[in-house]
Amino acid sequence: MGFGNLLHVDCMLMGLDICLELVNRFDTNEKCLHVAGRRFDITAHDVGYVLGIPCEGKLFNLEEDVVNYSNDVNLLRGKKSSDLRAMLGMKSGSSHFRRAFILFVLATFLCSTSKDTHSSKLLPTIIDVKNPSDFNWGQLVLDWLVEEIIVFKKDVSKRSIGGCMYFLQMFYFNKCPIPSIVVTNEAPLIKHWRNENIQQRILYERKNDQGNLLAISKTKIDPIWVKNVFKHEVYIS
Repeated sequence: MGFGNLLHVDCMLMGLDICLELVNRFDTNEKCLHVAGRRFDITAHDVGYVLGIPCEGKLFNLEEDVVNYSNDVNLLRGKKSSDLRAMLGMKSGSSHFRRAFILFVLATFLCSTSKDTHSSKLLPTIIDVKNPSDFNWGQLVLDWLVEEIIVFKKDVSKRSIGGCMYFLQMFYFNKCPIPSIVVTNEAPLIKHWRNENIQQRILYERKNDQGNLLAISKTKIDPIWVKNVFKHEVYIS
């Protein structure tokens, strides 16, 4: 279906202070990251390069009305992540399984929100599940991340950041490498960045005489969470 590379992730380490600083440095209008006096543009191909998901093909129309489509689509409206996970025991080749699986991956990792249920805006992505790899999932993930960052920046009371923040962290690590941590640039990056590498990089960033995000040592944040899925989640706050 095009999401097999995500299974390479066995545990996700997230530096919450680093994620917040990256959000502060993210230009939602230009879709770029400003770090250490440099500008890094972000495209759908970057999402594909980091996560190993399809980043070319047909674009989704999230404004499409799904009311007149299959009951399989509308029956998944408003389902919690736990409900979607429970549905994954069905026959893997069925269209119902595909819809539940895609929505689960989106809601818990690629296109998460601050809630425990998926956004109804994602339902158009599961109308056609015959060949999911024909669609540009990278663009969907990037556009979703941008919108979630916009919402987060507008509401200072929000305690969570939606969207695939794991992608943004790994994109930054790859674009601003350090000599002491050597990781291959072979795609997809999530296959090669292991827990030890990520933890070392997070600790490196927090040393204000070494890291590129010098402001994080002075950043005060409330506990925020970044939703994740597959196996384990570890936040270094």
